[in-house]
Amino acid sequence: MQRNQVIDIVLKPSRQLAVLLVIAHLAAVAVVWSLELALWIHIGLKLAIAASLGLTLLKNGWFGFARTPVALRIEPGGKSGEPDTIEVRLRNGKTARGCVVEGSFVAPYLTVVRYRAAGARRFSMDKSVLILPDSLDRELFRMLRVRLKWGRAATV
Repeated sequence: MQRNQVIDIVLKPSRQLAVLLVIAHLAAVAVVWSLELALWIHIGLKLAIAASLGLTLLKNGWFGFARTPVALRIEPGGKSGEPDTIEVRLRNGKTARGCVVEGSFVAPYLTVVRYRAAGARRFSMDKSVLILPDSLDRELFRMLRVRLKWGRAATV
């Protein structure tokens, strides 16, 4: 692998994420069930949890929303110490460009790529892309983790 390699990633919907979201929402329903509340409050809370599950799965699990990331491209910064640039393609065909910022989370089971959109105001919120191992090829996932953790692609 070259030191200044561009990483092109096409994301697939993650089954692991969908399963984790379902488990988390089922746990929330179990908590509501154990509470002694009026019947209408129980029903309202369970409906809210069901709606949350549906929207969350649609957005994160199955790429249902137009602004959900479906691909990204990370290029190394031009000069030493310059942040990597990122281009995120959304489901609706639009592209968001920016730079990768510190604080991206890297673990063998999950990677969160944080980036700041080009032209964003100084105190605007950074954006992020959640990536689980089953969202892309194993070697590509490893390359992404190395790039985010060490700042440049590792020479192997």
